Amino acid sequence: MLFGNTPDIGAYQSGGATPPPTACDVNRDGTMNVLDVQLEVNQALGITPCTSDINQDGQCNVIDVQRVV
Repeated sequence: MLFGNTPDIGAYQSGGATPPPTACDVNRDGTMNVLDVQLEVNQALGITPCTSDINQDGQCNVIDVQRVV
């Protein structure tokens, strides 16, 4: 089967589109891991500026940390 101009090798091949970034990848390094949890905890504690208010309530807090975990 052809996908666009490129042959498709089977049921699990995608069209090459990358998935959209997730809000839980706090440091935007392409993977969700303990570094994202630590950064979100630091933001909730006020150690670093709040740049990832995941639930969009106007502040970084424990709810944002829970979403990352």
